[in-house]
Formats: sequence, C-alpha cells, structure tokens
Amino acid sequence: MKLNKRRVFHQVADVSVASKRIGLTLVDITVTVLIVGILAAVTAPKFVSSVQFRQSRSAADRIARDLDLARQTARHRSASQAVQFNAAASTYTLPGVAALNRRPGDYSIDVSARPFNSTIVSVDLGGDSEIIFNGYGQPDSGGDIVVAVGSRQWTISVDPTSGMVTVQ
Repeated sequence: MKLNKRRVFHQVADVSVASKRIGLTLVDITVTVLIVGILAAVTAPKFVSSVQFRQSRSAADRIARDLDLARQTARHRSASQAVQFNAAASTYTLPGVAALNRRPGDYSIDVSARPFNSTIVSVDLGGDSEIIFNGYGQPDSGGDIVVAVGSRQWTISVDPTSGMVTVQ
C-alpha cells in the first residue's frame, strides 16, 4: 500500500482547521457586556439632560411664536387679541382664533402634553395671567412666562411697549 503524500497533507490540514475554535468565549461576552454597561451609564444622564433641554426650549419657542401670532392677529384684524394663561394646568388659549387641528373651539395649547412635556412655572403679565394686544399690536402690559422641564427653565419676556417677545 502506497501512501499519497498530498492526500495525507490535506487530511492533516483539514483536521487542524476543524480544531480551531469558532465563536465567543464567556470572557469575550462578559467584557463586551461590561463595556456596553459602562458606556450606557456614562451617556444616560447626558441623554436625559439633552431631552429636557429640547422639550423645554420647544415649549418656550412655541409660546413665543403664539404670542407673536396673537400680536399679528390683532394688527391684521385691527382689534384686540388676548392670550390667556393657566399656569396650574400648563395651558394657554387665544380666544377667537380657530384651533389649528380644525376642531371646534379656540386655539389652545397644553404644554404638559407631548411633545413638550413641560410645565408653566409662573406667569406674570402685569399682575395677571392674560395679555391683550390692541389693534396696533401693542400689549396692555409686559411680563414674563417661565417654562420648565426638570431643572431646565426658560423665560419668555414680552416688552411692554413694543410687544416684542424674547426667549432667555
């Protein structure tokens, strides 16, 4: 019986390839899970802070745009336009302005609902919680509205003479 050297070499090579491990060991998996856990622990607080920043800023920007909408509506109609705030419910309403979702009733926003998930902390508009723009777009008073999510707060200020709105 004569041995074919080529055939024997291939058989030995196949056995050595088959004996190599394929897959992950318990140590590999443990190290991977540990690294993912550390990364999650480090980034989670920053992610929560980022979400709170975006929600509170979006609510403040929405209020500022709606105050400007009331001002422009008053100028366009040459008639008074009010904005009524309810800090306890974190809502505000523009009476006489149609709701954007085409439902019956006045334009009303709940900043405690999605996507804002915010709270109206305080409203001081000349001693009350309502601002009225006259037919020229001038407010009856100026003041501040404070909106917050968690520890992040924004102040929406209305200039008492021009009615211009700023967010700080």
